[in-house]
Amino acid sequence: MSDAKTAGYKVAVLTNDMKAFHGQAWVDRMTILRDLDTLVDGSVEHVLKPHPEIYELLVQRLGVPAEYCLFVDDQPANVAGAQSVGMQTIWFDVLDPENSYGQVRETLGLS
Repeated sequence: MSDAKTAGYKVAVLTNDMKAFHGQAWVDRMTILRDLDTLVDGSVEHVLKPHPEIYELLVQRLGVPAEYCLFVDDQPANVAGAQSVGMQTIWFDVLDPENSYGQVRETLGLS
């Protein structure tokens, strides 16, 4: 995240249930979240991935066109949802995280 921010990229998290699952006190303790440009939580917005509306909300809050966004997720349905609104995507293989991180870094020109 810090390399992407240093390179001038905005960084966001799009999650379905952070607050609903963990609670607000846990979210407040996660200091890394303070470095994000935006956080969109489907449990707060009442729209979940892979519904296109949640990705459109993220794009709106980031203030950049969808085609300039790189969406990374380990769930193929969520990747497809991002693709449906025009985002670039990477499916993150949790069984091969080193390669997945490498794909993200390469796509962003951070290699």
